[in-house]
Amino acid sequence: TLTQLVVQYSVVLFARMNFFLLSLLLLVPLVRGDGYDKLLRFPKTPSLENYVLMRPDFSEARDAISVCTWAKITIDSGLPWFSYATTVSANTLLLKAKAHNILQTTSSSSRFHFDDNVLLKEEWYHLCFTWSPGVMDFYINSILVATSTSASAGQMILGGTLVIGQEQDSQGGAFDINDLFGGDLYQINVFKRKLTGAEVGGMFFNGRCAEVERSLLYEIVLSWDDILESGEQHGEVAVEEAGCNKWGVVEEFSNLVVDYLNRRRS
Repeated sequence: TLTQLVVQYSVVLFARMNFFLLSLLLLVPLVRGDGYDKLLRFPKTPSLENYVLMRPDFSEARDAISVCTWAKITIDSGLPWFSYATTVSANTLLLKAKAHNILQTTSSSSRFHFDDNVLLKEEWYHLCFTWSPGVMDFYINSILVATSTSASAGQMILGGTLVIGQEQDSQGGAFDINDLFGGDLYQINVFKRKLTGAEVGGMFFNGRCAEVERSLLYEIVLSWDDILESGEQHGEVAVEEAGCNKWGVVEEFSNLVVDYLNRRRS
């Protein structure tokens, strides 16, 4: 009968779908990095002990650099989320969610302000800084909020210390209790060239849980996985779930399958 055929068809379809879902579960960890569903959480209570420290090699990004992240803030501060200091300058590359960004190269120092931009607490924002000799841009949610066509020339200064969550006033320390990051950071990636506005926009419009475009993967000199695996976490900085787990992908697909079967039965 027609009913029996529908039941048999449904059983076969579900068997195939189950196999597909199992394959998907096995495949997701292969295409996602270990840090895909992990974020760094910095406590609301101010403390000079909360930071992540690294000594990255930016030699491949000497002639151009871009640094992007997703950020959710929970405190009022300048919110320094990326502080790269060298013996030449504590502000070799200082990136904040508010106030200003600073770059010191082998040639000169550049700074631009974006004080008029208001970031709401507990909301996710995509932040991206890009530089090549003479040109420096900063984007929030794909919107160009600060730019300079007379930025520093020269090259990036190498051999520095990277601190995430605090601003270095000397290499490796001298933090300020009134100028630190509180909130969540996710998917900080450093690229070895100046990203275009379209590439930055793609990251934002693809969404927080999207992978970095394959064309950009080979441009990364410091990845989110590198930061989670090699960064020295101090104080009460915690690694938490980012809400981008593989089960969400499977659940979304399974819902589509159920909807399809319901339509076939009706």
